[in-house]
Parts: sequence; C-alpha cells; structure tokens
Amino acid sequence: MTKPFHSHPGSPSSDLKQPKILIFDEATSSLDRETADRFAQTLNRLKGQVTILFVAHQVPRGLAVDEVVTLDTNAAARPGFNQEEQA
Repeated sequence: MTKPFHSHPGSPSSDLKQPKILIFDEATSSLDRETADRFAQTLNRLKGQVTILFVAHQVPRGLAVDEVVTLDTNAAARPGFNQEEQA
C-alpha cells in the first residue's frame, strides 16, 4: 500500500497550486463574447498576483493589460500599448 502524497512548500506540486506565471495561447479565440468577457474579468482579478502571458490575435475586450507586444512578419516586435487599439 502506498503512502498518501503530501505537498510541502517549495515542492513542484505546491507550485502548481500557486503558479508564478500563467500562459494562455488563443484562449478566447473560440469563445462567445459574453464568455470571453467573463474570462477577462477573472484574469483581471489575478492581476498583481501572478504574471500572465496572453498570446492572441486580438486582446480580449475588457482585459486589463500592462503591455502589448505586436509581432509582425514584416517588422520587428513592437512593444507598447495604445488604449484605442483594444477597442
């Protein structure tokens, strides 16, 4: 009989419960607008608690972001964020 597994601070399994970074790749691309808005609200509540990397063709409406980096095949990455771009 095996012993139950107990998580200890600093162990890999405890890190999974409180990750330092979350990566989303096209997480809202197939969601309807209402669900995508709720998803953005949930991510906004995590702001300041965890680093979030969000890869998308378009920033979801209502997602509070600190910075957007635009990748283009004809140009280098362009860091920066313009609030009008999100609308």
